[in-house]
Order: sequence, then C-alpha cells, then structure tokens
Amino acid sequence: METTLPSLPPGKADDKFVDELVKLISLIFGIIGVLANGLVLVVILRVRSLWSITNLYIANQSLIDLTSSVFLLILKYLPNEADFSGWSNIFGAFLACYFWESDYIYWALLTCSTLNLILLTMERYIAVVFPIFYRARVRWKNAVPIAALPWIISFTFELFWPAVFRFEDEKCIIDYRNNTIKAIIGVGVFLVKYVIPICIMFFVYWSIWMKIRPQIGASLDGVDNRQPPENGNQRSRIRLNVLKTLFLVSVTYIVCWTPNQIIFFRFHLGWPLDFQSAYYFTSVTLAFCNIWINPFIYAFQYRKFQDGLRRLFTSKINNSRATTVSSIVPLSSQRESLAVHQF
Repeated sequence: METTLPSLPPGKADDKFVDELVKLISLIFGIIGVLANGLVLVVILRVRSLWSITNLYIANQSLIDLTSSVFLLILKYLPNEADFSGWSNIFGAFLACYFWESDYIYWALLTCSTLNLILLTMERYIAVVFPIFYRARVRWKNAVPIAALPWIISFTFELFWPAVFRFEDEKCIIDYRNNTIKAIIGVGVFLVKYVIPICIMFFVYWSIWMKIRPQIGASLDGVDNRQPPENGNQRSRIRLNVLKTLFLVSVTYIVCWTPNQIIFFRFHLGWPLDFQSAYYFTSVTLAFCNIWINPFIYAFQYRKFQDGLRRLFTSKINNSRATTVSSIVPLSSQRESLAVHQF
C-alpha cells in the first residue's frame, strides 16, 4: 500500500471524479518525471566535466526516478484488477498476481530511490569528514558496484508484497493472514523507508556542518581581509554548493513522504483509512512529486549541472549554426577556399 497507487478500492468506486483526477495527475507527473530525469541523464552522460562519483550517484537517482515515472504511467492506465478467468497458464497467473498485481516493482523502485539518496548522503559524508580516506580509497572500480546496491537491496526488501498476496478462485487478493503480520510490515516499512533515512540524513548533515563551519569562517575572514581568491577557496565553494543541493534533495524527500508514510504506518496498526479523503489524496500527490522534482533542484541550485546544461545546449546551437552556414556558402566560394588551402 505505501503510496499505494490511489485507485479507488472495490466498493468505493462511486466517486469517478477523484479517480480521473488521480489519473490526470499521474499522467502529468509521469511525463514530467520521464522528461526531467531523462534530461539529467543526457547532460551527465554528454558533459565529461560532470563525470564524477557524486554525479554517478545523481545519475543513478535520475535513472531510478525515470523508471518509476514510466511505471507510474503504466500502472495508472492499465485495468485496476486483472481478469484471470481466461488464463490457461496457472503458473503465469501466479507470477502476474504476486509480482505485477501487488505493484511489487513500483514499490521496489520507490525504496530504491530512498536507498540511493542515503548512498548519495553517505558519499558526501565520507568525502567531507574523512577526505584523506576518500581520496585514497574511493575509486570508480568500487563506486560503480556500490551504485547497484540500492537496486539489489530494494528488490529484495520489497518481496514481502508478493508474500501477502494470494491467488484464489482465479482472483488475486491481498491477505495479511493476521493483524500481527500487518503491524510488523507497517512498522518495518516505516522504519526502513522513513525513520532510519531521516536519522541518517540528520546525523550526516549535522556532522558535515560541524566539519565545514570553521572552513566557512576562514573563507569569510579571507574575504574581509581582501585576500586574493585561491583555488582552494573555489573548491570549497563548489563542494558547499554540492552539499546545499543534496541537502535540499533530502529535505524535499522528507516533505514529500512524511504525510503518506504516517498514513501507511497508522493504517497497518489498525487505523481506518478513507481512500477518498482529501488528506490521503494530498499525501499521494506529494509522494508522486518526489519522482520528478529533483531535476529542478539540480537546475536551479547545482552550479556544475547548470554549467553542463549550458555547455550541452551551447554546443548543439553552435553545431546547428555551423551546419547552416556551411550549407549556404556558394559552391564557388568553397572552391576558392579549397584552392587557397591547396596552394
């Protein structure tokens, strides 16, 4: 359930307006997510100056969110409940029930996004608090396999969703077996996807702030004394800009997910939930925002990404102009130019 794709449950489908509004929002957010995260991937892949370990994990975040956006579009525009009555392949029906009808892939992608954000946060923590270790040990050969960990862990962790679904009488139904299992799932997900990530983010950014605060003070003193700028100060400003960007990403995650995670937690402890309530609808809408909002944070806050974006589009415009100019130069002029070069 979590951000459970808010299709109205059976017996409550009388409010078609809410259902259609959710589909419209999902369509808009899904398209924005695909385009925005796709742009981030293109910029990082095409601009060589952005090839860093930090940007590797940012690209991984965009890949996860882009995939989530695609699944959001797919899941919202397929029938809410599959009809298994005509299936001759029972094994295929079981797989479709446990791994598709349960929305297992979508929940795994959302968990993957959370874990990769923690990975991004920890990478900056090690780089700032333990710079010698970071420079000596952190390399591409170990950073790339680590980027795969959020995918592996999330798709393993979310296996509880297929486990609580049951295929019976040609129908796929959710069955927690008892309230104890339901409560354990609620508490476990709330801890793994909300409480623990927030605690890690708070600890990391507090530790980073305590580490860089003296350096910021020293930089300000240098400005007051009209000392000439140095490369070290420039690197510090770049590093601080990266930290501000990732801090905003973390705060955005907390804002987007807090309402829905609280609802999820309370629901699994027995709190009655109205799937058509304004509070639930708002919580789901906020949660969906998290799959497309990060690229806008990069565009408005992350200076290296801004430079990469500008460089990419500038090169495209220059190449287009060069192609246009070369195509309209008279043939005689081209021959004269060629004759001069040959001479």
